[in-house]
Amino acid sequence: MGKKLLGSRVHWLSSYLSLDINYFVGGGFWLIAANLLSLIGGLFLSALFARLLTKDVFGQFSFLMSLIGIASVLALPGMSQAVTQASSEGKDGVFKKACKAVALWSLVGVVFLIIISLFSYLNGAPSLAIAILLSAILFPVISSQSATASMIEQLFS
Repeated sequence: MGKKLLGSRVHWLSSYLSLDINYFVGGGFWLIAANLLSLIGGLFLSALFARLLTKDVFGQFSFLMSLIGIASVLALPGMSQAVTQASSEGKDGVFKKACKAVALWSLVGVVFLIIISLFSYLNGAPSLAIAILLSAILFPVISSQSATASMIEQLFS
């Protein structure tokens, strides 16, 4: 009874909106919803940090996040989509090549972060320099995580 009622409501909504609701909900809707939720969460955390931290600490935090964002561009951020596409086509050898490429290009990001860390230290910001140096050490792990996650997702789907 309940399933029939739900089915008739979905059919009515599909015809009213001129949209295949089953396809819409099963497809890109969840990806958009996840990105939107991530954006809202990031804005909320940014506002919370702005309220709780001092101006100097919040400025250093924002600077560090900007540096990591810039370095992330150097580490081939679109590689996870390429791994997903290739593994869905049955080309499993691409994952190993993608991991090598991301690891090599993330080293460029590591060098960039180490140079900025050294520059910060020499300009009298040792706490910021330590935070940037720690980010440089963790950067290759974080960079390769997206390609690994997309491969694991394809294996289990």
